[in-house]
Parts: sequence; structure tokens; C-alpha cells
Amino acid sequence: MWIIDGYSLSTHPDLCERLEQLHAEAGAPATFAYRYGRPVLEAAGVIVAFAAGTHIMCVRVPRADVDARLVVEDRPELGPEWTRVDPWTVDVPRAEGRALLAALLRRAVNNVVSAS
Repeated sequence: MWIIDGYSLSTHPDLCERLEQLHAEAGAPATFAYRYGRPVLEAAGVIVAFAAGTHIMCVRVPRADVDARLVVEDRPELGPEWTRVDPWTVDVPRAEGRALLAALLRRAVNNVVSAS
């Protein structure tokens, strides 16, 4: 069992690594950290992305601003500023999917930074 800052890791290590890699590909525009057992990206003190389980990744970008091929339809409502996306981009070629997700992370950071 993995324990980080006193919390059990509730996200598969492969997905933690995926978020960290996408963050690096985005130019590391935020801070990668673990909060309550989940990997997150923070900018200006605000969480802009997080991952959970084996296939859940959410970004602080309104759904209308996200490429429809990345959106996960079967999802609980997280609020109008959040969108659940496919971290593995199954419906998009690998390189294109990684580039789209990296751009989405940059957009999430820019949204938060410009609002503060």
C-alpha cells in the first residue's frame, strides 16, 4: 500500500505517472503534488487538474472548451468549470492525444491565473 503525506494513494501509480508526464509535456505550468492521496496540479493555490482511480482525470476547463474526443460522457457532475477527460486518449492517436491533453492543462492553468 502506498502512503503519501499520511494518505493512502487512491490513484493507480500509472495514472499518477501519466499526469506527471503530461504536466512536463505542458511545460510544467503548475505544481505537481499529492493532496489527500490523489495527484493534482495546482496554480495560484488552486487545483487545476487531478486524477483518481485508474482512468479518471479532471481539468478545470469548461466542457464547451474541450475537444469532444477527450470528454468522458459517463461522469458525475463536477461543476461548470470542470470536465472529466480520458487520460489515455483511446479515441485519439497517441501523439495527438498527449498534445491535446498538455494544451488542456496549460489552458486550465491560464484560466486560473488570469482569474486571480
